Amino acid sequence: MDIPFNFNVAEKVLPAGHYLILAPQGQTLRILGPNGAAALTMTSPASGRRPEGPGVVAFNCYGRRCFLSQFWTARTESGKQIAKCRLEKELANDKEQLAVITLRASRYQQ
Repeated sequence: MDIPFNFNVAEKVLPAGHYLILAPQGQTLRILGPNGAAALTMTSPASGRRPEGPGVVAFNCYGRRCFLSQFWTARTESGKQIAKCRLEKELANDKEQLAVITLRASRYQQ
């Protein structure tokens, strides 16, 4: 999946680029990106309906800071939620305007 902006996974900042987001093993989500960029994060079940598309990721963005917030695979009806880290909570508490950006995978990739 191509992510056209820098983003946070918890406190870790990852650069824009092409990412492989691996389906959660238990509650752990693995994200592999360009030039060795990678992150692991813990997840919990996401609330709400599954968005349309083969695979979907959602980001909470406050100004120019975006945080990975949800992940939905092509093969499941339930998604995974990533808990807000300290920095994201601070931005939300500072009343920074929230924008939610949703990106869809162009096709299923293994």
